[in-house]
Amino acid sequence: MEKDTPQKDKIRRATLEYLHEFFLARKVKEIKFLTLPGTEWIFERAMRTRFHTYSQHRIITTITACERDYKVFTISAAKMPGSNRILAPRFSDKLNHYVVTNHKEKVYLLHMDVFDLLSMFKDNIKDKRSVFDCIWLDSTNTVISIGRKIEGWENKLAPNAVVILTVLKGREHVKLETDRVTYISNILAKYDLKLVHQWEYFDTSPMLHLIFTKEQQLPELDQIIA
Repeated sequence: MEKDTPQKDKIRRATLEYLHEFFLARKVKEIKFLTLPGTEWIFERAMRTRFHTYSQHRIITTITACERDYKVFTISAAKMPGSNRILAPRFSDKLNHYVVTNHKEKVYLLHMDVFDLLSMFKDNIKDKRSVFDCIWLDSTNTVISIGRKIEGWENKLAPNAVVILTVLKGREHVKLETDRVTYISNILAKYDLKLVHQWEYFDTSPMLHLIFTKEQQLPELDQIIA
């Protein structure tokens, strides 16, 4: 079972409120969310509850989750939100990976690297299978390891997309010409994404929580967290 910390929980709850306010303000009725849920789906369960509960504030979510470790994938599959029974993995010929699908609840778990998914269909502008309104890459990777894998995102982001990176604030093995936040900001700027919030906290290690969007007008996360 994944261990939580008060600071991580605080960031998670603030991010949930932040995203809900953001999409409500833009009168968005449905979003596609790409995530790395681990085994417990803590944020994803909270999102479904928050976004689906009240009809006047309802936003329908389609959740696509990735996990490349097969053992973690099978544990995660057994705990998928929205189902009272364990759904069996099946092999997808289209993706060439194992998947667990819950079409009724719009929750999908893929046994594949999230960057492999994002690189699929990148040359087909009309293909909407991997266009997302929100991407949250919550990992223990460093900024450089994430930055090196970001490419071909031109057709992956919806017009009001939000990209969230939670990365390990550890020492980089490669010397940067700029600070780590400027480094990743310059990479995401190629996709018209601008840094709108930066938050540092301690989980089991020092972490960096960054929010980028194509729009600069966003709720103030500092006020939400305070």
